[in-house]
Amino acid sequence: MNPWQGTTETILKTLETGSAGLKNFEAEKRLFKYGLNSIKRRAPIPIITIFFDQLVDLLVLLLIIAGVLSFILGDSRSGTIIMIIVLINTIIGFSQEYKAEKVIRALAKLLPQMVRVRRDGREKLIKSSHLFPGDIVILGQGDKVPADIRLLEAYDLLANEQALTGESAAVRKEVKEIKDTSPIPSQIFNMLFMGTIVARGEASGVVVATGLKTEFGKIAEKSVAIRKTLSPLQEKIGKMAKRVAIIAAFVVIGLVIYKYFTDRNFISALTFSIAVAAALVPEGLPATISVALSLGARNLAKRRALVRNLVSVETLGSVTVICSDKTGTLTTGEMKVKELWQNPESKLSADELEKAIQNTLVLCNDAEIISENSPDNPTEIALLRFAKDSGAATEKIRKSGRKIAEIPFEAEKRYMRVTYQIGGKKINYLKGAPEVIIELTKIEGKEKKQIEEKFSAFADEGFRVLALAADGQFLALVAIFDPPREGIKEAIDDCQAGNIRLIMLTGDNPLTALSIAKMVGIADDDKVEVIDGKQIDQLSDVQLRGHLQREPIFARILPEHKFRIVDNLMKMGEIVAVTGDGVNDAPALKRADIGIAMGEKGTDVSREAADLVLLDDNFATIVHAIKEGRAIFDNIKKFLFYIFSSNFGELLTVVIGMIFGLPLPISAIQILCVDVGTDVLPSMALIFEPQEREIMKTKPRSKDVQLLTGKSFLHLSAIGLIMGGGAVLNFTYIMRLSGNYQAATTASLLTLVIVQVFNVFLSRCPNVSIFRYRFWRNHYLIAAEVFSLALILAMIYLPSMDRYLQTAILPSTLWLRALMFGVILLVLEEIYKYVRKNYK
Repeated sequence: MNPWQGTTETILKTLETGSAGLKNFEAEKRLFKYGLNSIKRRAPIPIITIFFDQLVDLLVLLLIIAGVLSFILGDSRSGTIIMIIVLINTIIGFSQEYKAEKVIRALAKLLPQMVRVRRDGREKLIKSSHLFPGDIVILGQGDKVPADIRLLEAYDLLANEQALTGESAAVRKEVKEIKDTSPIPSQIFNMLFMGTIVARGEASGVVVATGLKTEFGKIAEKSVAIRKTLSPLQEKIGKMAKRVAIIAAFVVIGLVIYKYFTDRNFISALTFSIAVAAALVPEGLPATISVALSLGARNLAKRRALVRNLVSVETLGSVTVICSDKTGTLTTGEMKVKELWQNPESKLSADELEKAIQNTLVLCNDAEIISENSPDNPTEIALLRFAKDSGAATEKIRKSGRKIAEIPFEAEKRYMRVTYQIGGKKINYLKGAPEVIIELTKIEGKEKKQIEEKFSAFADEGFRVLALAADGQFLALVAIFDPPREGIKEAIDDCQAGNIRLIMLTGDNPLTALSIAKMVGIADDDKVEVIDGKQIDQLSDVQLRGHLQREPIFARILPEHKFRIVDNLMKMGEIVAVTGDGVNDAPALKRADIGIAMGEKGTDVSREAADLVLLDDNFATIVHAIKEGRAIFDNIKKFLFYIFSSNFGELLTVVIGMIFGLPLPISAIQILCVDVGTDVLPSMALIFEPQEREIMKTKPRSKDVQLLTGKSFLHLSAIGLIMGGGAVLNFTYIMRLSGNYQAATTASLLTLVIVQVFNVFLSRCPNVSIFRYRFWRNHYLIAAEVFSLALILAMIYLPSMDRYLQTAILPSTLWLRALMFGVILLVLEEIYKYVRKNYK
């Protein structure tokens, strides 16, 4: 038997309990039978796991292998530098992820909820985790329901079940038996569900389910079972790492063969080849990505968004569809009076009519405005606030008479009536559905027609409409709605400009959904498709996907509908972000590429399932997050282009020297010094490039877009050729000038570093002329290049370093020759940008 069926006596008997509650020894026995009343949270990631996670990246593993082999083969200098690179990566990656994990741990430290129960006939406070089926629980206004409870007593009881059903309006609860064997949660009026809130009144009830057996728990368990797929960035980096590993393997084999046949020294050939292959690996990539994602997370935190999964920051930039709740996300989540229409045929004078309306709004209303987030019925609060804002002295009105009778609002009657004794006169005040109040006031003819026409007009606009009456006089119609958030229209305009589709998912009725969609700019006219939950049930997945090609509005939907919509969008190849605040949203949040939970009004379960938590529940914050994600991807591409073009320059320096039969133009230790000394910091500084102004005016990138395309590879190879060619020319210049091999390799080293300085500034503005780009906008890059130039000076002119790095002092003319190749790169790049822009 379902817990909502049967009499309360039957339920108590089934649970082997009574009105006095469980005995203490029985509660202890039930702990072993049912376990704690709790929902498992995500376990914190151990610090040691975070540390070792930095070492399992394929690119880092390649460097570790290269370093170990260098030590084994006796090249301790190369091995030391490679291990320094690994250590820097590990420290940076660990520090960034550890900071993020600390934030997540802080979020998880919630105080235990206490609940009032009756045990052994006495009331006492216990931790909600120690509730068991059969316990008798006592609840009052504002209490959070700690388990699924069948009501035994209820006085004027309203429950806010938005966390479970998505409906913002409070639901009346009563102690009645339900005959229906499969009602939807919003129709089960004789139970309170875990995670919901008592909006008004008092109640006692018997616990019928705890933990994962509750409706709340079942949804939470379902969300845990859903596994996330790799993000687009993780997939792309994984593929790129494999390609780099293959290229590095071929480089090692090729160089070993060449060096062996020229020097006949296998060990020397192998150590040099390993160093060159290590230089090919984008050594700063793991650390750079950690810094980029952490920087994005910090920027979002400033905008009141908490990132729970670092990789999701970049994924946001790929989003093609946002599935958004209406209540509390697109709207404020607070009911407000839009308009009050006075009955033009009223027999009362204007002053009498206004006074009667104010009295009805205040007296036919049990709400109290305690705070901004008052637990009372949102509609009642809206009416009371409107009366107060209209000049009504609410406290004075309530003290002007004495309530002598009340008929509370019930779903069957659809109206509320109170009788007040005011100045020796009994006055009846009514509030309720317009058609019911019209019937009770017995109006007809022209007056009835006018009221019905206005009622229809309000209803067609999606407003909730209430009628007011006093002593048989029809007074007014009140249109109530949940207003759009400030700035929401501009945020949606940004989404549309960025070719991001927005699909509204709501539990509200279709007219209300369409009305809000028009207000915020999702729908331009009545032609937009509105589909309700019953229609979804009749659609196959293929038919549903046909509707999802457009931007329909989904109304009156259940949690399973939301999950099905998200699942089908992802199977269509879309990158989906979905918002949610209730327990019912957790499976969809977990399934989506990006789950976005509400921080203010969201439940613990929805926050646990989400990748991003909006601390202000504001949709506009999602748009800022998308901008941040797009900027991160753009900056990672800039980093990769720079680092690979520079690494190719180093490789081609060796290859060109081999082709022309020259001695090796640069030593292994010098190649590694360029990587760890003058490459890492400038490349990482590219991550701090500010967002482009037009970042939301481009289409979302598809999952097939690569970090480096074939065209990019040819482009960076050309840059590498200029670097390598310049280095070899300066190498031969010094060899002819002095015959000093150590000075000649130093010339190659200096040329590579100087041209890379030009290259990094060109890489930061791939689509704009460098002369139109604000030079000082990235202070980190300026500082990194100043450090790089200081380091190359130290490498060349400090005696302690030139012995270790095999460098020598160079003539001043060589600096000018190195600078010349940087200028050549600058000119050719500017010509390339101009041609690409004007002659596509």
